[in-house]
Amino acid sequence: MDYAENINGKAKSKSNYNVYWFDVNHKIMGANFFILKAAGMELEDISGKTLIEMHPESIGTEIIAHHKEVIKTGQKVSCEEKIVNPKSGQSVHFDVVLSPLFDENNEIFGVCGISTDITERKRLEEET
Repeated sequence: MDYAENINGKAKSKSNYNVYWFDVNHKIMGANFFILKAAGMELEDISGKTLIEMHPESIGTEIIAHHKEVIKTGQKVSCEEKIVNPKSGQSVHFDVVLSPLFDENNEIFGVCGISTDITERKRLEEET
């Protein structure tokens, strides 16, 4: 079993958060069940794609900037991100925590993200 299959299996069974991971070139290495279900896709549909291939360029570029910060500093980054749901066309807001992924030589080989949908909270904040 490779790294992505191992992580995906654990994330699928242990979490109801969106979990995904990218290499240092911002290509998707894996995503858990919840991300794939929300997008209506299989891992094979998104694996190896960049954020700019999956989102409008302005959104992909903003998300990549967060990843670059993690890769540059080697530190966790917390932020909010907004994407457009490919199925509905609706904006979806997320609280995101990004962390570096280290190999056995303590070199960063990617970024792992855990996100929580806060769209309803944002909607309620805008109404008040």
